Amino acid sequence: MKHVGTTCTHCADGCKTTLGVRRSDSGMEIVRGDNRDKSGINGDFLCIKGRYGFDFADHAERLKQPLIRKDGRLTPSTWEEAFELIGREFSRIRQQHGGQAIGVVGSSRTTNEESYLLQKFARVVLETNNIDHHRTADFPALAAALTGKPDLTASMRDVFNAPAILLIGNDPTNQHPLVAWQIRNNVRLHRARLYVVNAEAIKLERQAISTTQVPVGAEGTLAAFLAGDDSRQTHWLARKKIGSPCATSCEAKRT
Repeated sequence: MKHVGTTCTHCADGCKTTLGVRRSDSGMEIVRGDNRDKSGINGDFLCIKGRYGFDFADHAERLKQPLIRKDGRLTPSTWEEAFELIGREFSRIRQQHGGQAIGVVGSSRTTNEESYLLQKFARVVLETNNIDHHRTADFPALAAALTGKPDLTASMRDVFNAPAILLIGNDPTNQHPLVAWQIRNNVRLHRARLYVVNAEAIKLERQAISTTQVPVGAEGTLAAFLAGDDSRQTHWLARKKIGSPCATSCEAKRT
């Protein structure tokens, strides 16, 4: 069996993983995933998706070659033919309508280096600034808020060592398992104080000393209020947990 180092694509955490690959009747197949040398930001950690969620690579419906539409039907083609068509169409559109007529959509499953190359290709070669990607949050607003404030970002090490963590509108256990693992370890080993603000119940509430339930989509309003925007002041239904995760919950209102 051959071991191939790569980056897990299941979320944006970017965990390093090692895939065990062996030859089969249909070619090469992935048989397991781990992190053999315990390097990368995740050390020896890999969530269940990273360890076992690789069957999509051999799925029967996975596209394994380019398809070009001919006479109204998608027809299998070679990579050379596909790249030639793409280059020809890009050149035609740019010459006739300018680079701003082209838009580029990236992926949240690529590495930072791949995303950098994509935006570089868009700006330099295609001459367009129309660049976007799949996202589940308002990243432009986040980027604007962090501009010129590098100390406001946090690394995985910071998450593990922080004395207190305020988690707003997120479910790391499902969306970012490595972040959830660092939070749980911080609470368990360093007795960090975890505060959760969410519209729905999440698993990390078990480790939180206080949870606040807000209406769906109101997380940003609460964040602005906590930052000092009194115009956003409103009533929130809070479910506070006192002491251990098994303590009795109570309800309170915050004005």
